[in-house]
Amino acid sequence: MIKNKPKVSIGMPIYNAGRYLRESLDSLISQSFIDFEIIISDNASTDNTRDICLEYSEKDHRIRYIRQTVNTGPWPNFKYVLDQSQADYFMWAAHDDIKSVDFIELNYNFLLINQDHVASTCPNRFEARHQDISFSMNEESDFKRYVKFFDYCWFSHGIFYSLIRRNILKECVLMEESSDFFGIDWGVDIFLASKGKINLTDEGYSFFYDGGLSRLSNSHKVSRTSYMELLIPYYKLCAYVISLTSYLSLIKQVRIILILLKLNVKVIYGRIKTQVKFFFIYLKLIKNKTHIK
Repeated sequence: MIKNKPKVSIGMPIYNAGRYLRESLDSLISQSFIDFEIIISDNASTDNTRDICLEYSEKDHRIRYIRQTVNTGPWPNFKYVLDQSQADYFMWAAHDDIKSVDFIELNYNFLLINQDHVASTCPNRFEARHQDISFSMNEESDFKRYVKFFDYCWFSHGIFYSLIRRNILKECVLMEESSDFFGIDWGVDIFLASKGKINLTDEGYSFFYDGGLSRLSNSHKVSRTSYMELLIPYYKLCAYVISLTSYLSLIKQVRIILILLKLNVKVIYGRIKTQVKFFFIYLKLIKNKTHIK
């Protein structure tokens, strides 16, 4: 048994995080629940991230700062902080997300007495929206949890960044993936839903700024790992989800496949729409340039 093992581990994989890092760390070290560790893995940042991390690790012994010698890529860094964690409860924290002061306390206390839940989170708040968009997955049926997730998947940040039972999370085969793929965070969410219920508290919150990698318009290009994803953006996610849900009845499997198909069509349509928009902007620029001459 690890001596003085904390009750909660917080993993923060970061890269060039200087803009919001102080605000995010302040929200964590100010938590009403104090028995935790913060593992920061700096993916060889080139801005002032290192200086900020050293400053905070010097004033709070719960912070462990590790700087990678080379940039290992996003997903290996997420895996790294999980592997370095010690507690029975784990949560990822992004450098540009803010937690309410009672976030850990609310979710820890809930999981402590509700063994049928694998994770717990607080209501989501998004920078660009004027209302919370949140959902729980408390359904008894795992199939119903899957369907509900995909109904809200575009706003599922709170699930991925929830407080999770570490032993369950470590069972996920995606934690053995050597590289990222488009929608890998959704894969983790679906895995958690396959293992049990996911709670949403009435109080507290997670605030998400709009500058994260998953919210970039070209995030599919950044995380692309195969040419197949040019045709089927969520190719690897689809393969994983179909494999994970293969025990379902044929009718339910077909329902899942249709949901995945709809997701891919939506992304492809968005790409085409963007390319058409850029094409007309280009034509307009050419026309104006010719007119000036």
